[in-house]
Order: sequence, then structure tokens, then C-alpha cells
Amino acid sequence: MLSGGVGGAKRQTGQADDGDGDQIRLGHFRDAGSAGRARWAHLLHAIVPAIVHAIVHVNLSAVSSAGAARAGAAAELTRRVAERESANAEARGHYAYRQEVLIEELPGRGQPAGRYQETRDVIFSPLGERTERSVGPPQSTLRQLQLTAEDFDDIRNIQPILLTPELLPRYEVRYRGDETVNGRDCWVLQVRPKQILQGMRLFDGTLWAEKKGLNIVRLEGQAVPPVYARVGGQLSENLFPHFATTRTELDGHWFPTLTLADDTLPFRAGALRVRMTIRYKTTSASAPSRRSLTKSRSSNRPCGHAGPGIHTNKWMRTGLRASSNRANARDSARGYRLPRRPSRCG
Repeated sequence: MLSGGVGGAKRQTGQADDGDGDQIRLGHFRDAGSAGRARWAHLLHAIVPAIVHAIVHVNLSAVSSAGAARAGAAAELTRRVAERESANAEARGHYAYRQEVLIEELPGRGQPAGRYQETRDVIFSPLGERTERSVGPPQSTLRQLQLTAEDFDDIRNIQPILLTPELLPRYEVRYRGDETVNGRDCWVLQVRPKQILQGMRLFDGTLWAEKKGLNIVRLEGQAVPPVYARVGGQLSENLFPHFATTRTELDGHWFPTLTLADDTLPFRAGALRVRMTIRYKTTSASAPSRRSLTKSRSSNRPCGHAGPGIHTNKWMRTGLRASSNRANARDSARGYRLPRRPSRCG
């Protein structure tokens, strides 16, 4: 018992017996171990950074290669979609369609709502020239909203946009994955203007192209840019809506059939909710006689308006309402603007 106690004491003080009675100092082994660990630490300090650098370099190269491959695939997809759009644009020249436009202002509860309505028959020549005829005079009871030339330019060219190869240089297109739209597997592409110059009307939004035929079946976005100017000492705020346009197949081609927008315009004088509905109805597979149609005005003029488009403040206060009504009577076919907000389109 006593011997065991002494041996235990030796072990507690760091000593051991080799069996011959000689004591061995374990501290020497601890010292040797510390030196070894120091050498290993030095080696790791020198080697590990090199290994990490090599791994990171390989990963970055792989990511860069993958990114380049995705960019190339997106560019090829965009090119093929644009070629299909060109075929749809060419086919559109063989059809006439009727365009019904309804614009409604929806102010606060208890206030009367105004509306603007017009119907036009539209055809396109083989060269893509637009020809149209008004079906009856436009009807307007708008009180707070005044339509401008840009609005009707958008109704003609942005809401039913066909992203043909001629338009591609104006836009940056990015691949955003795939989704299902009305039971069809689609590629999702984000489209944004590369540069906006004065007087340009462009599309900023998202489009869905079916995987099978690469036809655009739906697009959502906004006409840009908003236009701000001072006219007669008053600030003109030309704002535009977030909209969604749906297309339908006809004889193997995809044409716009419905545009919906329900948005709130953040005018400085007060926000105003506006709703727009545009229906496109194909009327025949052969263009009607040109004698029954009148060639459309230049895109910088509103439909049915003989003079140049004028930027005017769409939000009209009570003191300006009389002049607004006279302007609406005189310029019955002007456009409107809405802000970019989450679409409430169905």
C-alpha cells in the first residue's frame, strides 16, 4: 500500500521507473514533442497558403468558365428567340386586327371615375409600315388624367412589342431561369435598355419564351423612360404603368391578344390609380383594302392628333380642370403614364 502510494506520487510529479530503479524524466519527451510541433507549425504555415491559393484559383477558373458558358448560352437563346420574333413580325403583315383601348382613372372613394375609349383597325405592310383607321371617334370623360403622345406610342410599339433582331442592339438580355406559363415550359429572360437617349421609347421588363418553339408567350414590364419637363411654369410628369401582355397562338404564330395594367401613378400633386386594358382581335388573314385605311401619323404624334405631341401635366387640379377639359376635347387621343409597381394583372 505504501509502495503504491510512492509510485503514484512519482507519476504525479512527472517521474517513472524503468524497472531497474532508474528514474526517467518525462519532461525530455515533452520538450521533444514541443519542438516537433513547432516544426510542423512552420511547415504548415508555409504550405497551407500555397494549397489554398491553388484551390481558389482552380475554383475561380471553373466559375469563370461556367459564367462564360452561361453567357454564351444566353446569347444564343436570345438570338434564336429574336429570330422567331422576326418570323412572327413577318406573319403579322398578312393579318388585320382590331385594337380596343380602355383607360380608366380610379380616384379615391366617392369621386367619379373617368375613362378613355377608342377602337382602331390596324394592318401592316410587307415592309412593316403600320396603317390604321379609327372605328368611330374616341370617347373621353377623363378628369384628372391627360393622355400624351408617348402613351399612344407605347400602345402602338411597347405593349405589343416584338423583340426582333433589329431591336436587340438596344437591349441587354439576361437569362433568369425557367418557369411554367399556362402549362407551357418557358425560358425566362430579363430585358433592360442598354442606353436611353432623348425621345426614345423602350421596354424594361421580363419575357417568357416557350422552350418548344421559342415563341414569346408573355411579357411584363414598363415603358421607359418617364418624362419630366416644365411647360408654362408647371411641372409635367409623364409616368408609365407596369403592364403585362399575353400572346396567343394563331396559325403557328404568336400574336398579342391582351394587355392589362393596374397601377398607381405617384404624381406630386397626389397619387392616382389608373387601369388600362388593350384587346387585340385578329379580323382577317388578308389585309383589307388600303383605301379604307389612313396611314398612321409619325410615332411622335398621338393617334388622331394632327399637331405635334405636347408634354402636359396629367394630374389636373380643380383650378386647371376647365383648361384640361378643353385640351381633352381638342386633343382627344393622347397617352398616359403609370409607375412601376408589382403587377396586379391576372
